[in-house]
Amino acid sequence: MSIVTTISDAVVSRINAAELSVELTAVRGYRPVRDLAGLSSIKVAVIPVSLPRLDITDREGSTERDYQVDIIIQKQVAADQATDDVDLDAADALMDLEDEIINLFPGDPFSDGEYVCTGIDCEIFDMERMNDNGEFFGVISLTVTTIQD
Repeated sequence: MSIVTTISDAVVSRINAAELSVELTAVRGYRPVRDLAGLSSIKVAVIPVSLPRLDITDREGSTERDYQVDIIIQKQVAADQATDDVDLDAADALMDLEDEIINLFPGDPFSDGEYVCTGIDCEIFDMERMNDNGEFFGVISLTVTTIQD
């Protein structure tokens, strides 16, 4: 199995082992859910995105490689007819979940010290998907560094 796939599995394990405000099961995959019609539960997919393009070797001969893994959070959010917006409480809960997941990867080693999250970028949600079909679609991009001797 490739390193980025192994990293993705480690990210899934860390999310599934965490005590989060909502119950969910993260899975590794290669694309997000395409049809959310009637989707009432939260879907969390961990997707391997990139292999390293450049190896950096330090003076001691260790090689660092950066990989990108995306965490996709999806859920159909009901419309609030009174405000012509989405259900704010439901959307806020999903944004809180994003914060909780981000805080699982603060830069400390994980998976028995094999990997370190060295960068996090977050697209809070996709406005177009929210406007078009009420789909909350958040993306957390992790840069994970491996160091090999």
